[in-house]
Amino acid sequence: MQIPVWTRQGAAIETELRRTGRYIARRERIAEALGEDARFFLTQYDWLRREAARRLPPPEGAGYPIWVSLRPESALPPEKGSILLALHVAEEALLPVDIARWSRILDGAYLAAGEEDLAAHRERLAMYGCDDARAVTTPFYPELKREIMASWPRLFDVPGDGRVGLIWEIRADQIGEMIR
Repeated sequence: MQIPVWTRQGAAIETELRRTGRYIARRERIAEALGEDARFFLTQYDWLRREAARRLPPPEGAGYPIWVSLRPESALPPEKGSILLALHVAEEALLPVDIARWSRILDGAYLAAGEEDLAAHRERLAMYGCDDARAVTTPFYPELKREIMASWPRLFDVPGDGRVGLIWEIRADQIGEMIR
């Protein structure tokens, strides 16, 4: 079954789609979009790529997952230098995620399994005198970093409010509309 999704992408996507009939997200593009924050956030994006591939195998040559909105009101509107694509993708090509949990992952945060788990994690942080972000971004707390990153697969446990998901590619034949 085909389902509608929306994604805002850089306007240069049009050239690639005309040239190859396909767009895939690449690490270099993500780094460019993240700017000076790339060094920190690429750890999370690299993790997302690995974990998403375990749950939804990417097609040949795919790079990084592409964020899509599952409802039109959740789509980011186009801005200068970008376009909003309305796509129709196969339901089995979509991996729903919890956007609130992704925001926490971007902050380098631990995703607790519940209140008791969160309390225990906070106690461990207090023993080390640090916070999640410091544990993830510095080499001084490898055990805490492993623990935090081991919690991140909870991103996929609950689809959240059903507003966003991931796909591996955009093909020209999936495009219903380009909105500038």
